[in-house]
Amino acid sequence: MSAQESSVEPLRALLRVENLSHAYGRGPQAPLILDRIGFEVRRRQIVSLVGPSGCGKTTLLYSISGLLQPTDGQVLLEDTPVRGIPPGLAMVFQDYSRSLYPWMSIERNVDFPLAAAGLARGERRTRIDECLEAVGLRGHEAKYPWQLSGGMQQRAAIARAIACRPDLLLMDEPFASVDAQTREDLEDLVLSVRKRFDMTILFITHDIDESVYLSDRVIVLSKSPTCVQDQVEVRFPHERDQIGTRSHPEFGVLRAHIASLIRGAGAAVRQTERQAVTAGIS
Repeated sequence: MSAQESSVEPLRALLRVENLSHAYGRGPQAPLILDRIGFEVRRRQIVSLVGPSGCGKTTLLYSISGLLQPTDGQVLLEDTPVRGIPPGLAMVFQDYSRSLYPWMSIERNVDFPLAAAGLARGERRTRIDECLEAVGLRGHEAKYPWQLSGGMQQRAAIARAIACRPDLLLMDEPFASVDAQTREDLEDLVLSVRKRFDMTILFITHDIDESVYLSDRVIVLSKSPTCVQDQVEVRFPHERDQIGTRSHPEFGVLRAHIASLIRGAGAAVRQTERQAVTAGIS
């Protein structure tokens, strides 16, 4: 397998997080959760956030989404400060069983935000069909969430999110509750959604292998109070596969480097070693 940069050059930053801090409570004794976090996400990238359990990944994502007002710093989407939930943003949550409306069919779940946005019936019909086909749920439109497996329910949640045509899709550990085979299928679904809809994705996961497999860049967070330890570039092409990509020598080097940072097991994999393996990629 060869690895190379995507032929499509990412454009300017879509999302910028600048010196973001958050404490729960007020006063000098309030516990600091996020400590001056800064990074950016460029168009068409998949960027993953990984870090120790309880480090504040979801708090960070909620701050980016506008669901939570940070104590300090700012989030900019398309150079506009985020104040509340901005247009052009959608989120897929971890708990798919609660994110879908159980009294609505899958088709109606996908249609719900489109109808709320005032789209014409014909446009809604086109988007529903396209998105259900994209996530492999054509033929299941009339079923209810409780009639589907966990993986299929999460596919429905993804379909609903992408039907809104968001500029930025946020995903909060969306595959943590499914089995290993379903997880791999859903990872490949994310890659296909990015390609088909030219989408930008910020992805939270606790799975290091998943972060390397999916991402153009992995942002490694520290334990709380959380800061950015490293931003690891992943140079595999956008076209990836579960066997070839994961068996590449560079995959193991990146995984070891990220794991050493998260687990605090001493020095991370040396930069020279990473560069030596990367140099062997043609």
